[in-house]
Amino acid sequence: MLPLREIDRFARTVDETWRSPVADAVAAAWGRPPGAARWWRSSATHVVVLPASDDVPRAYLRFAPADVVPRESVETVARLTTALVEDGLAIAPLLPSADGDVVTVATDLGPVHATCVLAARGSELDLDELTDARARTWGGVVAAFHDATDRVAVLAPDVVHALPTLGARLAAAAETLAGLGDVEAAVAARTVGDRLAGRDDGPGTTTVVHGDLELDNLAWDGDAVTVFDLDEATRAPHAVDLAHALRDLVEAGRPRPGLRRLHEAVVTGYLARRPALEPELADLPLLHAALAAVSAGRVASVLAEGLDLPDDVLPDLRTRLAGLLAGHRRDLLAAVAP
Repeated sequence: MLPLREIDRFARTVDETWRSPVADAVAAAWGRPPGAARWWRSSATHVVVLPASDDVPRAYLRFAPADVVPRESVETVARLTTALVEDGLAIAPLLPSADGDVVTVATDLGPVHATCVLAARGSELDLDELTDARARTWGGVVAAFHDATDRVAVLAPDVVHALPTLGARLAAAAETLAGLGDVEAAVAARTVGDRLAGRDDGPGTTTVVHGDLELDNLAWDGDAVTVFDLDEATRAPHAVDLAHALRDLVEAGRPRPGLRRLHEAVVTGYLARRPALEPELADLPLLHAALAAVSAGRVASVLAEGLDLPDDVLPDLRTRLAGLLAGHRRDLLAAVAP
């Protein structure tokens, strides 16, 4: 997630119609006139909408400050996206600018690295719209993603090895939590990392996971599903993506009461396509703990960096993040409790 200070800086450039001169500067690299871009949201990146025009479909500009997100990271995600499109995966493709897929743009807030993604057909589903059949489809989509990344890993190993590993993300989370004085959570994160050691970067390992295959990163058009947003792509065990997909269906790593059937349907849909991965599913509770640790480190860092901001800066977001941190921390500690 972007620093709160950065989100606030950009938000202050946005007017009551959701236009921003910063967004206009980025949109110009894709040939759009001032006022065309409209702010959508800010999280891992700033996202603005480019409405459909006569000859260009609806698209989303995604950009982040050059001093926060390295260009190499943006380029790796762009290359992975293009490789998956070329493999035939149903994934939202990039819309290149005249200068390529990734553009560094000078703005009033400093240089930003930007990409543009075509809007996926369909819409997102809420959890209460999920049926058993859709849950099985969701699991199949996760499996199809892994089918594609396994092929891409063979054809483009340099792209794969430019991605961070789950182990590296866990180590970074533990270091962050320790540096912020949360020794208990840091020790728990290291414990989870030790238990998963070697599973994301061992000899011959080329697993690439999406890193965030929850419902809000899938567009449904009838039974057709399109994947988008690869910002969290990671080298990790395949089951990490199932752990992500199931995150809203579990509590402390176990299916939540009343949602077990949907949980089982997602897993069934996955195994119908990749039955050989069934033994890996035994690690789901531990992988849920790993995701909780990584998320706790990330959210704790964002909150800590914003401690010196005035109380009236993004108060609702800060409250929501504090609640998320408490939940991630609870799940992490529960997973390593004796």
